[in-house]
Amino acid sequence: MPLGIALYATRTREKPGARPLVATGLCTAAAAVVQGGRFVEPLVGAGLWLDVTLHIALLIGINLAVVGTFYVAVEYTGRRWLADRWIVILVAAMGTALPIARILAETAGSAAFPLIANADFVYRLLFALAGLSLFARQFVGSRGVYRKQSAALLVGLVIGSGFGLLERYYTVQFVEFTLLGMVIGLGVLAWALFRYEFLETVPIARETLFDEVTDPVVALDRDGSVVDLNRAADEAFAVDASILGRHSSDLFSVDGALAEQYDDVLGTAGIAGVVTDGARHFDRDHPVVAALVDGSSEGDTGDDQLASEDAELGVLQDGEVRYYQVSASALAFAPGYEGELLVFRDVTASVEREQDLDILKQVLTRVLRHNLRNDVTAIHGFAQSIADNAEDGAGEKAERIVRLTEKLTATSETARRIEDVIEADGPAEFDLRAEVESAVADARREHPAATVKWEVPEGLAVLANPEFPAALVEVIENAVVHSNESPRVEVAGERSGRWVDVTVADDGPGIPDYELETIAAGEETALVHGSGAGLWLIQTAVEDSNGDVSFDSGDGGTTVRIRLPAAGD
Repeated sequence: MPLGIALYATRTREKPGARPLVATGLCTAAAAVVQGGRFVEPLVGAGLWLDVTLHIALLIGINLAVVGTFYVAVEYTGRRWLADRWIVILVAAMGTALPIARILAETAGSAAFPLIANADFVYRLLFALAGLSLFARQFVGSRGVYRKQSAALLVGLVIGSGFGLLERYYTVQFVEFTLLGMVIGLGVLAWALFRYEFLETVPIARETLFDEVTDPVVALDRDGSVVDLNRAADEAFAVDASILGRHSSDLFSVDGALAEQYDDVLGTAGIAGVVTDGARHFDRDHPVVAALVDGSSEGDTGDDQLASEDAELGVLQDGEVRYYQVSASALAFAPGYEGELLVFRDVTASVEREQDLDILKQVLTRVLRHNLRNDVTAIHGFAQSIADNAEDGAGEKAERIVRLTEKLTATSETARRIEDVIEADGPAEFDLRAEVESAVADARREHPAATVKWEVPEGLAVLANPEFPAALVEVIENAVVHSNESPRVEVAGERSGRWVDVTVADDGPGIPDYELETIAAGEETALVHGSGAGLWLIQTAVEDSNGDVSFDSGDGGTTVRIRLPAAGD
């Protein structure tokens, strides 16, 4: 029987626990053969040294079988560091040296024999107890089929250890109780092999799943079977320990009755992809569910979808929808044994916040900005009328109101353009010469006193955010408006490798330091606050074009340098 177990284990030697199980079976079988030889040896009268040799071989076989059982527990429970090659070699060497020293000391009548014999016994006892503790801990922390596996392994090792203790205090000639207990224990293990597929469904250590983690976690083996899952997954997907050891298709199951009942919230255009209400239904039309099903079966078609940041899954439970960001990663359960870890990170709070921000954005965009534009336009009209007809200082004050309303309207319009930049789908290809020519024409028409020169070669095209022309107009407009009474502005464009450089230089007083600090910090704060949104529009449009912008400002003027990807590269 021990030899049969060893031969069976070689068929699944890539599984955790298989290799030490082979060693245990072979050592137990060898020890049994040696013990048989010890029965025969007195009949043939081969002599003392054969008896000594057989006794040493028997004890070495028993020691190494006990160590092998311990390493079955080590690999089964995923304690990988204990399986380091040098540790195994050292342990095996001790298991070999102790029996040799013990029998030789006994044969020679050495006074050291009791000490060595005790050391040999303690060696076996420690490894037996260590294996028992590992299996016991696995039993306590396991559920379903894994608890039954652990129980069978625990019983087998208890039987072997019990017979070993019996031999310590009670001996019968030609009866090796330790060996007998090991054979019986291996019989229990053989039953576990076939009854609970011991080498086919191996659990990972419970610590790797952290049952205290609030996010659902599911572990699958390479064949797509459910290896383990934590309590959060139990609750989220309405399952229990009976799902362990079964194929993932039983977890990601379909329930027609639930699908019909909750049809209004299912599907790619609906809210949720999963419904749990006593039973569970995973909607196969939902892209994340489809990726889970495909990725956990024979193929790997789901990997790309689960690697995406858009792998978001809604689960409807007790009338409440919770949202999960789903990710899949390779997982090494034990040496030479890999599977997949599915983590469902709860992002309900961030999704709900996004929804709230979207509502706020709609209010700001559709209501506040619309009302602001209308009200400011009305104020502008009234102020202009007062300025045209007022006398003394009232006209001057009215003119100031007009200028402020124009500035406020321009800021609101720039903010709308920034929003367009952020939401734009791009990039788009632009003829830089045509865009510069159009922007310069607008500046000259609005500011006749300004001198605006430009030089851009023909055929120079860039790839940029679809709202880049608005940013270019803003750059040139700023150069003209924030300069002296007769501003001079020069615009140039040239190719530089796979980039296109655009330069806008003016002779104005320069951009205030606090404005540049705002752009460098990347945020508006109470202490560093920009007076306008124009620089933000430029910065956002260029960076969203995979380009770069810099501002060189001083008393002699400002030079804005924009670098954009050249079209075609």
